[in-house]
Amino acid sequence: MSVFSYKDSVIDEITFKKTANGAVRAYLHGAAGVSADTFETIRTQLHDADFETIPFTLNDKPALEVRGFNKEPQLLAVLDKNGWVKDKPQIKKDPEDNITWWDWFRKRTMQLSGVAMALADTGFIIYGIKEAKNHKMINPQHKRDFSEALAGFCYLGGSAVLTMYGRNDQSDLQIRDMAKLILQNAKERGLDVEGSAAAKLGDQPKETILTQVDNFFRKYPSEIGNMMYFSAGAFVAQAALRNRALSKPRPEMTAEQIHKMRLGGWGDTALGSLTMASGLLATLGKEKAADPDAPKKTGISGFTDWLWRNPLAMASYGYIGSTLFHTFTTYVERNEALRAMKDMTLTANERLIATQKAGAVPWRVMFIVCTLIGEFLLSISSKGHGEGVVSDNSVDTSAVAIMADLIVKQPLAFQDSLIEQMGKFLGSPDVLAMPDTEAVEILRKQVEALRQNPWAKAKGQAETATAEPIPAPAVITPAQEEKPAPNAWQAKLNAAAQQSAHLQTSV
Repeated sequence: MSVFSYKDSVIDEITFKKTANGAVRAYLHGAAGVSADTFETIRTQLHDADFETIPFTLNDKPALEVRGFNKEPQLLAVLDKNGWVKDKPQIKKDPEDNITWWDWFRKRTMQLSGVAMALADTGFIIYGIKEAKNHKMINPQHKRDFSEALAGFCYLGGSAVLTMYGRNDQSDLQIRDMAKLILQNAKERGLDVEGSAAAKLGDQPKETILTQVDNFFRKYPSEIGNMMYFSAGAFVAQAALRNRALSKPRPEMTAEQIHKMRLGGWGDTALGSLTMASGLLATLGKEKAADPDAPKKTGISGFTDWLWRNPLAMASYGYIGSTLFHTFTTYVERNEALRAMKDMTLTANERLIATQKAGAVPWRVMFIVCTLIGEFLLSISSKGHGEGVVSDNSVDTSAVAIMADLIVKQPLAFQDSLIEQMGKFLGSPDVLAMPDTEAVEILRKQVEALRQNPWAKAKGQAETATAEPIPAPAVITPAQEEKPAPNAWQAKLNAAAQQSAHLQTSV
């Protein structure tokens, strides 16, 4: 996004970066000659203000990565209040951090899906209300049945969740979860965790009930939205069974009317049931990243493997099938309503019912068109979490930094051994999904850089240090941060104890 440069300040440069899904983070660079105690004080106070901090190396410079804020002014206000920055900064746009429309679209497909389906759901609610009036006219002795209107509200509730939370801004939550797992594993091995980023981030933050609810929706927008769609399918299916498929025909109905009513009723029962099945699949199906080291499957086997790694795609295909049932039953009911309106052999009441039905159908057509658009967008979306899935690739770079920060806190004699073991751990398919040699090399470079990083306070580091650019190779470049494929980390963290059981004895 932009670089803020300050003169005569403790922090002389702040680089703000933003991912395509809207997650914002900052990298603080300290001025030359600032004491290590000052750097530690800044980290501590930022942590107390509920920011996430990780010692980092950005463009060959030692920095402190900061997350947990929504907009730049939120962080700048804290830095200014504590006197860590002074006067107005010189602001320069970072051309390497430009987000293209295509990148933005790829990260927002779930959110755009929610927008399209919210429009569709509005149409279905209106259709359901008109149908309730129609059912009352058909059976005056019965209460109005608002099941289809309730289905519309459930559809709309799910779409609202996808619209509000579908951009999958989960990076800060995922980093905290990862830090907790790293901290737990480190303690089991007897490693020194005091002052590490893992220890700071692993602390359970104090959250209000509203914050906990908001974080839950941020973590699981897909699951919540699709469970609402499951509920909508249930309302549609039971209404179709009760009011058409299994209902008692009116005495004045012809055989053709009864046939068309049954046909439409069973069609809506099928679509409601398929919606329920798809909603459960999208909720319970766990997204899984591909293993780049495994041989690529082809043919039907490759297609089915791809489907199981993309639960939202599988569920969306089910939703599309359900919508095609909607299309079929809508076509049947519209044609029957238009025919009955013109059939002068029918009673006036039957023609009036047909007229009311024909007036409700266009709203269902609106629902079908907008829903198909939303379902397509959902089919190319990611949950943003799962087995080896992260919301954005900046989480991967932070994972390496957290691990490197933990290693530099250990005695120097054991750090090489830890780099080898933890590098292979990071390179496994369920973590960063890269060759072990590459993962070890990236981790080694980060560790070497953090040894001279005043924000890290490594073992044997001098009490004062400068924050000048260091000669160590860049650990992560902006281009690497924006690699398109999601990487893995979550599942393997739980299995780290089994992979590195001999670590404690070596330490």
